[in-house]
Amino acid sequence: MKGLKKRINTLKSSKITLRKHHNRAFFKEQESESKIKLEQDKKA
Repeated sequence: MKGLKKRINTLKSSKITLRKHHNRAFFKEQESESKIKLEQDKKA
């Protein structure tokens, strides 16, 4: 029973870290997109 609980906890924490990682990647994408938009605005 104890082992199962531990496994569930590690699954939960790995899910959280995955989500954090995903969010970071998402923010980086948003950042580069806005930079591209800025460059296009400068050219126009």
